[in-house]
Amino acid sequence: MPYTNQDIAAKLREVSQLMQLAGENRFKVIAFDKAAQTIEGLQDNIQNYISDKNLTDIKGIGKSIAEDIYALDETGEMPVLEAFKEKVPEGLVKWLSISGLGPKNAYKIHKELGISTIEELKEKIEDGSVASLSGLGQKSADKIMKSIEWMEKFDERCRLDQAQEIATTIFNSLKGEEGVEQIEVAGSYRRGLETIGDIDILIAAEEKHINSLFEVFTNHDRVTEVLGKGDTKSS
Repeated sequence: MPYTNQDIAAKLREVSQLMQLAGENRFKVIAFDKAAQTIEGLQDNIQNYISDKNLTDIKGIGKSIAEDIYALDETGEMPVLEAFKEKVPEGLVKWLSISGLGPKNAYKIHKELGISTIEELKEKIEDGSVASLSGLGQKSADKIMKSIEWMEKFDERCRLDQAQEIATTIFNSLKGEEGVEQIEVAGSYRRGLETIGDIDILIAAEEKHINSLFEVFTNHDRVTEVLGKGDTKSS
């Protein structure tokens, strides 16, 4: 199955996150994140640009990132992504699943406390080390711990048919909202895997409507707890 705009954007965003975990130059991080945003909001099918080898015609997609996308489409792997997966400790990558942490703070904690596993992170939250770091504090530490506890409690996968009922309900409640330009269910659900760990719903929308869309989502009847709500993502 050809890679969709959302598939490729997700890969680029993963590169951006891993770069932050590795302490990479912030301009490179921004370049990949902006490229992901650009492709998410692209009205055309990105496969048209890939087949014509003219990805650089898209504003914000430079030659290097274009080559990474071509490689992904041709081989199923993005070299820069694989390189950073090797570079970043496996345990640290799992931190990206912790709502409310984010790659920037994950790197700070990893670098300053010398830890890279979730168990170590829990210990450092409990002994006050995380709260003592500049830019974090007790409130942030408590929020991170709450997210970890939630992950451990609900770290279960459900069948595709069960996920479909949830995804369809939330998708339908959002698609007709004002400002929605494009909406798509992504991740393991879109790929049709037998079991689903989480449901990703991606929306391209006018900036002025983003907050109201988050409100619709976080106040939905199927939502039992809001783990985090930022500028571009809610969980």
